[in-house]
Amino acid sequence: MAQKKGAGSTKNGRDSNPKKLSLKISNNKYIWLGQIIITQKSNKFKYNKNFIKIGRNNTLYSIHKGYLFIKRKINININPEIKINLLNCMKNIYI
Repeated sequence: MAQKKGAGSTKNGRDSNPKKLSLKISNNKYIWLGQIIITQKSNKFKYNKNFIKIGRNNTLYSIHKGYLFIKRKINININPEIKINLLNCMKNIYI
């Protein structure tokens, strides 16, 4: 049996993969239902609970479709999609 430990570098050289925690969609972009907005370690951002939900790993995702609105790098909201009635638009047009 060997009296000395081998010269391998088993204690060194370990490194974890990057976690890619960031904002996934920029401001004033259209967002779909269930789309991930932010991945984060802890709950850093304030969000509107009617339009955005939080996952188990503090990931913010949308539960409505609309335009993403970010204010002061902390507050996050979704402006819901505005449905325009064509009959109301036609009343303003004179043919």
